[in-house]
Amino acid sequence: MKIIGFEDIGSKTKEYKLKVYEYNTSKDGRVDLDNYKEMMFLLENEVKDRSVLIEVKGKQMEPLFFEGDILLFEPSEFTDWKQLNKKLVAVKYKNDFLIRKLKFIDKKPFLVPFETDVEEDIEILSNENEIEFFGELTDQLKRNVSKITTVLINTDNRCNLY
Repeated sequence: MKIIGFEDIGSKTKEYKLKVYEYNTSKDGRVDLDNYKEMMFLLENEVKDRSVLIEVKGKQMEPLFFEGDILLFEPSEFTDWKQLNKKLVAVKYKNDFLIRKLKFIDKKPFLVPFETDVEEDIEILSNENEIEFFGELTDQLKRNVSKITTVLINTDNRCNLY
């Protein structure tokens, strides 16, 4: 077993000063591009140009992500929306910047919101030019562990949060 010292970690990381945008999940699913803060991060991997960092506000993304979590969406090359099926994506749609899950329903791609009672699914049409893909979720840079509760798995394989 190799023990990693601080100098080993430090030699592999690079310091980044990045804009972190607020994503209020209790609103309409839009990222507020006017409301951001600059934060410093020590990262091993290079951050791609046009990457977007969001800080989760609200509870609609729980239990996957909690208020205060910081998520990194990085641009990627793709030729077909099928490559992004069941992934979280950042898109610009009708001048709004959105975080949605891409999901195929009846073989058609949709951008599905976290708050399905309030927001509508957005169908991606083959001739759609109103949707600009910014990136897919690639990393979680900060985790708000104070929001995590105990998870127990029942004998019927269902989870209960306590």
